[in-house]
Amino acid sequence: MSSKPDYLDDLRMRERATYPFWFQDHVRWSDTDMMGHANNLAFAGFCESGRARLLQVFMHQEAQPRILVVLAEMRIRYLGEAKWPAVIDIGTCVTTISQRACWMAQGLFDGERCICVAESALVVVDETTHRPREMPEPLRELLAGHHFEFGESQLARAAA
Repeated sequence: MSSKPDYLDDLRMRERATYPFWFQDHVRWSDTDMMGHANNLAFAGFCESGRARLLQVFMHQEAQPRILVVLAEMRIRYLGEAKWPAVIDIGTCVTTISQRACWMAQGLFDGERCICVAESALVVVDETTHRPREMPEPLRELLAGHHFEFGESQLARAAA
């Protein structure tokens, strides 16, 4: 059993200052449900876009070095709704870096309102064997540059 903190309960996940990397997207008409809200898949897609933009330097076929990172796990906490055509600010930080993986935290914001927090585990894989591999130093350096040290947790449940 892991003693890893539950970042989704940490109130800092809902603050813009937590995230050193930002990407902007927007709610598309096709992202909405019958009530006009962005659906759950849209929120996951916004998170994916934020992660991909952070890692894009390693993703292209011509990238040197080309490093494949795959999503192994994702947890999402929905805090509010977004409607078409809202602009969504996607904040991303790195919480943990290990030998073969990293964990990222993300916050989605519609204006100043945090509408979603998410945590993702990503694993570095060998392009040929598709098996986990050691994290190359250029990726480790990029991730370290976007690290947020949570330290002592500020749990949302404690404030409720």
